[in-house]
Amino acid sequence: MKYYPAGATTNSDTGVTALDRVYPVLAAMEKQGVVLSLHGEVTAPDVDMFDRERVFVETLLPRIVRDFPGLKVVLEHITTREAATFVREQRAQPRRHDHAATSALLAQRAVRRQLSAAALFLPARPEARGASARADCRSHVRRSAFLPRHGLRAARKTHEGKRLRVRRLLSAHAALPMYAEAFEDAGALDRLAGFASRFGAQFYGLPPHEDTVTLTREAWTVPAEYAFGASTVVPLRAGEVLRWRVA
Repeated sequence: MKYYPAGATTNSDTGVTALDRVYPVLAAMEKQGVVLSLHGEVTAPDVDMFDRERVFVETLLPRIVRDFPGLKVVLEHITTREAATFVREQRAQPRRHDHAATSALLAQRAVRRQLSAAALFLPARPEARGASARADCRSHVRRSAFLPRHGLRAARKTHEGKRLRVRRLLSAHAALPMYAEAFEDAGALDRLAGFASRFGAQFYGLPPHEDTVTLTREAWTVPAEYAFGASTVVPLRAGEVLRWRVA
């Protein structure tokens, strides 16, 4: 089950307004072994947008861990050193391997390349960038948010009254090659296979997949667009050269 704070991201206006209000649900989830996926932000007006994740990790997340010690928790799309450190420290404690995180790594790299983002996922402050890339997190859910060209104008006008650019969002066409680049740049290419293929299954108690995907270090150019029904989508890093490709 996914926890969204009210107003934290796209279409979350009816999200959680106070952590106490969902305590009965969290208690039931803990009892039944249901995983809690957290959109870890606070939306208080006095908290700077770039500090939303850090403040959540420092204030609300410790309460959840303290009050529901048997609850399996995934901190979603982390971007800060504080979030990566919290998960790592929790997993280092005896019998506390029930915490994990997913990474907004591709979104962070895209923002730094001056591309557009689908939701209000923002990179951490400069001094904390890259922490999630180096973190030895044990779960990963690959994301690929996108809109076709014909949906762009409506999206720009309707998202909470703000004008948004929503191009270049599709990552499924080259997610593994882009992750390979990111892990190579971080000096952690040996961790890619576990990140992409094993840790998520282990966390959810599922057997690893028997099929394999092979990546080769071979340069190729991302197409300018892909067909999407009667429309098209502009992929992430369109027209750019990637160093890795699926064999």
